[in-house]
Amino acid sequence: LAREVLSFKKGSHWTNSQELLIEILDSSGVARYQEINDPFIPGYDRLYMNFIIVYDSELNLKWKGAIKDFYVTTELGAEISKQTQLAHFPVKDLEEGDFIHLQLTRKSIDKAQHLPYKNHIASRDIQTAKDVFELHNPPSNLRVEDYGLSELSEKDNKMIWTFEFPPTTQYEALMPSIRDIASGITLAENRSWESIGREYENLLKHQYSNSITVKEKAYELRGNKHDPQIIVDSTINWIRRYIKYKNTGFGGSSLIPAKSSETLSRFQGDCKDQSLLLKEILAVFNLKSYLTLIHLKEPVSVGMPTIQ
Repeated sequence: LAREVLSFKKGSHWTNSQELLIEILDSSGVARYQEINDPFIPGYDRLYMNFIIVYDSELNLKWKGAIKDFYVTTELGAEISKQTQLAHFPVKDLEEGDFIHLQLTRKSIDKAQHLPYKNHIASRDIQTAKDVFELHNPPSNLRVEDYGLSELSEKDNKMIWTFEFPPTTQYEALMPSIRDIASGITLAENRSWESIGREYENLLKHQYSNSITVKEKAYELRGNKHDPQIIVDSTINWIRRYIKYKNTGFGGSSLIPAKSSETLSRFQGDCKDQSLLLKEILAVFNLKSYLTLIHLKEPVSVGMPTIQ
């Protein structure tokens, strides 16, 4: 059983809580759920484990998690402010036939002006008897895209979607879009791509450093080339070859790319870092370019604009 609640009010902190009741059927379940992991982004959201409890097959209390049992890991380095951290919640004394009951809550650090984009996937790679998603205080300009079978009810300024036995999914190479085989719902405010783009550009304005390091690298890469297309191609090829790709997904503080001088000094960066570096190098020679959002797994929804 699964239940998720997203509560939003303009000008306040949003909260996103998830509650799960998991039945351990066999030894593979024991191995899988000996530890619960959940990522969070420093500077963007806080993660709270409200409770995590183990019951035996007769629903007698066996174990209750405590703060001293939990820990957080992170990847150290110059880019630590951008990295997702991983919270670890070990589950003790777990055996076949047991039940795990847990509730996690995320809370935004900054006060939100817009409903956070949410893609709630009811389908999992294990059988789920019932999945419920609730949106509290929905905005008037809410846009909803649901897929699969669900039942919607509304009461007390809440929208509640219920999914009974959503189909199980297994992620594989070359699989169809998740929307074609699973059940879920996508939520966002009805905004335009233009407004999303302007908002993102405003977030980036302090990252344009116009540094000496970037200019020196630009002239080094250009050499004696003057054809704009050749300059563009050679710069792209150099970045592909020498700037090691390091995955950091969109979300929270990871929305903001590193300054190009930092990317050059580390010789690594994610797609946002590499794109900004390319843009700044081309700008040295007054070659205009635009940052472009591309989703490599699914088509971008024209009617559901979001940078995440």
